[in-house]
Amino acid sequence: MAHSRGMRRWFWEGWLVSYEIPAELKYEEKIMFSLSIWQSLWLGLFSSAALIVFLKTTLPMEVKAAIACALLLLGAGFAFFGLKEKTLALLSFVSKPRQAGYFDKQMAGFMDVEKIEGDAVFMKGGAVKAIIQVQPMNFRMLSETHKQSVIAAYRDFLNSLDFPIQIAMRTIGLSMDDYLDRLELKARSAKDRSVYASFLEFRGFTRSRASPSNTRQPQASCRPL
Repeated sequence: MAHSRGMRRWFWEGWLVSYEIPAELKYEEKIMFSLSIWQSLWLGLFSSAALIVFLKTTLPMEVKAAIACALLLLGAGFAFFGLKEKTLALLSFVSKPRQAGYFDKQMAGFMDVEKIEGDAVFMKGGAVKAIIQVQPMNFRMLSETHKQSVIAAYRDFLNSLDFPIQIAMRTIGLSMDDYLDRLELKARSAKDRSVYASFLEFRGFTRSRASPSNTRQPQASCRPL
């Protein structure tokens, strides 16, 4: 008999395994009528306000009934439909800025950057980071050997990292003005005047074909996280 009780005790203790309740699990004690403490408080508060308006005021009956019903509906909304959280979210949305420029002081609250000096970005947490801008290359024009060497170098670069990084890609308009200005200086210095005439024709053709609105250039930036 003692052996049987010992076996049952071992069986139950073996199955009583402790576990951790998930943090996101919401649990509230029910005190009466399957209502939690907060639900009871909301219903009691708004019901009391409705009774005071209905019994203690000298308003017309229709007005008292409308106000009392509105208070009861508000109490039900706060108790059962999460009206408190929705109200707080609405107030937070209205009070906080919804539009700000890059240089507005309100934008500073959304960014972790304290200041930028030289080539370094000083974060609010005390970290200092650098952003490297990478110029693109015409990968399709490379030979197969050159392509394989570029891929291998990029692979070795990624494998050498011991910290996470972020690579941001964007496409910007390509302006040919600097290139044409340098070319114009060379054409003006040429002894043959036909060179400058050919340059003027080339500049007109280039500007008509390659404007910043229809010529795009990819640009990549790399920074540590």
